[in-house]
Amino acid sequence: MTEDELIELINTTLQNENEDSEINVNVTIDSEVGDDGWDSLGQLGVLAALDCALDGKVAAIQEIGGSDSVTSLIHILKKNNLM
Repeated sequence: MTEDELIELINTTLQNENEDSEINVNVTIDSEVGDDGWDSLGQLGVLAALDCALDGKVAAIQEIGGSDSVTSLIHILKKNNLM
């Protein structure tokens, strides 16, 4: 998975159709992005979509649940050779 693919997955999962709240590597949880923002429920959706996109490999990564930004997701995925 590339950074662009991750950002697209997050945009799609959060149903972010607002170009003014574009998701990028600087976005964190609780940001006002997507239709309802990236809150804890949105985080669960992002992690589930990510796990599905990466063939179930994300669920085994304990630290993934503590990720709080796009940057931290990228770091964790790279550390686990999924990016």
